[in-house]
Amino acid sequence: MPDLGPVELLFVEFPGNQFTGEIVPALTDLLERGVIRVIDLAFVAKDGDGNAAAVEIEDLHDDLKDSFSRLVVEELAGLIAEEDVEDLADALEPNSSAAIMLFEHTWAIPFRDAIAGSGGRLIARVPITQEALDEIAAAG
Repeated sequence: MPDLGPVELLFVEFPGNQFTGEIVPALTDLLERGVIRVIDLAFVAKDGDGNAAAVEIEDLHDDLKDSFSRLVVEELAGLIAEEDVEDLADALEPNSSAAIMLFEHTWAIPFRDAIAGSGGRLIARVPITQEALDEIAAAG
């Protein structure tokens, strides 16, 4: 496997199973500008009774299938395991769907290399949610 920059797993829920693919232009823009690289992408849907099922890119509507299949780095695809999809699906509300994206922060590779080159090492990286930022702002 190639040396990858900082990698992150993103899990985004779409209530009401209303995934329309409107994220594709924003994601394409990030890819074209070299900000990120999509390593793997998976989808999961949960029906009204709470039964979850993985949805393959090939099973999406033709427009979505074409859009998403162009975004993934083929030689690295398949890193999101079926067990990962099942575990993440537990967090979904009934009658919702989700996109699971494993991506590389390509913008950070030179910084990662500079840290390593100076003898440093990353100890922690903690993403802060919008909800947490809102709570901090409200408390301040």
